[in-house]
Amino acid sequence: MSTLVTSSSFANTRKRSVRLGLIAGAALLLAIAGYLIFRSVSGPSATVAQGDFHLVAPIDMIVRIQKDGELQAVHNIEIRCKVEGRSTIQTIVPEGSTVKKGDVLLTLDSSDIRQKIDDTMLEVQKAQTDATAAREDVEIQQSINDANLQTAEVQLLLAKLDLEQYEKGTYPQALQDAQRAVEMARITVANAEKDLEQTMNLFSRGFVTPADVEKSKLESLTAKNSLQKAETELMVLQEYTHRKDQADKRNTLSQTQANLGRVKQQNASSLAQRIAAKEARERTLILRQRKLESLQEQLEACTVTAPTSGLVVYGSSGSRRDDRRVAEGTEVTEKQILFRLPDTSDMMAIVRIPEAQKYKLNVGQRARVQINGTTEPIWGTVKTIAVVYDSNTWWNPDLKEYPVEIALDSTPSGLKPGTSVQAQIIIDQEDNVLALPLPSIFSTGNDRYVFVRNGDQVRPQKVEIGASNETFAKVISGVEAGSQVLMLQAGQGRELLERAGIALATPQPQQSQRIPAAPQAQSSTQINQSSQASAQ
Repeated sequence: MSTLVTSSSFANTRKRSVRLGLIAGAALLLAIAGYLIFRSVSGPSATVAQGDFHLVAPIDMIVRIQKDGELQAVHNIEIRCKVEGRSTIQTIVPEGSTVKKGDVLLTLDSSDIRQKIDDTMLEVQKAQTDATAAREDVEIQQSINDANLQTAEVQLLLAKLDLEQYEKGTYPQALQDAQRAVEMARITVANAEKDLEQTMNLFSRGFVTPADVEKSKLESLTAKNSLQKAETELMVLQEYTHRKDQADKRNTLSQTQANLGRVKQQNASSLAQRIAAKEARERTLILRQRKLESLQEQLEACTVTAPTSGLVVYGSSGSRRDDRRVAEGTEVTEKQILFRLPDTSDMMAIVRIPEAQKYKLNVGQRARVQINGTTEPIWGTVKTIAVVYDSNTWWNPDLKEYPVEIALDSTPSGLKPGTSVQAQIIIDQEDNVLALPLPSIFSTGNDRYVFVRNGDQVRPQKVEIGASNETFAKVISGVEAGSQVLMLQAGQGRELLERAGIALATPQPQQSQRIPAAPQAQSSTQINQSSQASAQ
């Protein structure tokens, strides 16, 4: 990867470089002779130098980053495998085919799924039968509960009526009968005693026999016994029978009330059990039906059709993993990407920019994209710059590159995703600025020098440079427009500084990459990188 810059005089510089190459042999001989003369006649502040000179003049500079990349579709539909587990591909359309919406792209082996569907259908039928039986059990239990509740309520009503009947009817009537019996017995006793008294009076007069007296006595005794019995029965009724019958009937009422509560609880419990069983079987039925629906969807997913028209690209294209390869007879897994259907009518370029240059980029910068196989470049605009770097190169896992999307102004017809491109992202552009050719600059330590022509001699001139491109560096200070600077050959800058009496600085490890060195020992790529680093 190299950082490139263009200018209005770039073409002339390249022509001059070709010419220098053609006369390199002759120039070498002349340089040796000139060097011997130069050593004999030059002083410490000015030397004679042989070579080409460049006239310093304002130019238009364009700074840009150049990087190779590839085309991708802006709108890209991914088709993933929806079949659970692992499935074997039976048929597949060739990659690169153009398909229409609804065309079959791939079929998977569905024999296992069909067997599962048959088994699940039997489970669904059984679950439907169980659910129906459970619903009927609920209805039957509801009917039983209604009957039990009605019986308990009737029993409670009868117990209440029985207690009320006893307290308001039976007992008062029995009490009155017993009290009346006592009164009648008392009257009978009084009458018997009167009769006995009269009989005894008559017996004393001789009107009645002793048998009549005994009879009267017996009747009086019988009447008294009857009174005693009646009084005893009244006492038993009041003290024992009434309390016993009342307690018994109240207990019966309490028991029927408790029974009604138990019946209600039992009804609720029994009905809840039946309802729970019904709901469980209905849930089982729903689960079986969902399983059947899922299997049917799985069966449908074994046939993959195109959701839209487009170009078929296998999901495994570009992958080195054999277990992800998409082809007939291979296995695929759930959610694995099977195909991509890119919309080739709207494409974008994807380039990966190194971390050191990523911070020079901004959304909205223009880019010149040369597509492999096309003659004319296409302009585009930087749309997105990845926030997280992408390091997916197995040969250099520590390489940090940031994907950059460049939206093309137009998309030529016939392009396919993955086509190689070379993008030149415009970083900066300055018009009418002084610039020096990179081959004219010699770096030593933190200092940079050019050799300015002074008649037949050259003198070293310390300069400060700014942004650079592949051919020129912007002049901040040190030289003026109209000056002529020597285009240095390999090793020439070092020799000229030594003859001028200027000591060479010891290179610093952290700065050697930032300062553009003379071309004697560095490649043009290294010069460009160091010049750009110094411009930061």
